[in-house]
Amino acid sequence: MSQYRALWISLTVLLFIGALLWYRLSPKEIEVIVAPVERGAVEKVVANTRAGTLKACRQAHLSPAIDGQLSILAVKKGDKVEQDQLLLELWNKDLIAEKQLAASET
Repeated sequence: MSQYRALWISLTVLLFIGALLWYRLSPKEIEVIVAPVERGAVEKVVANTRAGTLKACRQAHLSPAIDGQLSILAVKKGDKVEQDQLLLELWNKDLIAEKQLAASET
C-alpha cells in the first residue's frame, strides 16, 4: 500500500512541476489597445510590402575595394566591435612611400 502512496505522491509532484514549467515557458499574452474608429485627415502613409520580424545583423562579411595583403587584423571571429573601430588594414608601405615622394617633389 505504501508503494502506491509513494507513486501517487511522485506523480502529483511531477504533474505540479510540469504545470509550473508549462505556465512559465508558454508565450505571454500580447497587450492590445482598442480605440474607436474616427474620420480625420491622413497625416502620414506607411507602406509595408513585407510582413515579418526584423532582427539585428550580428555579423558582416568584409570585402575591401582593392586587393592586397593584410598588415593588421585587429579583431578575431566572435569579437564584439564598435562603430568606427579599425577591423583590418592592408599593407600600404609602398603607397605611403609614393605619397611622400610626390610631396617632396612639389
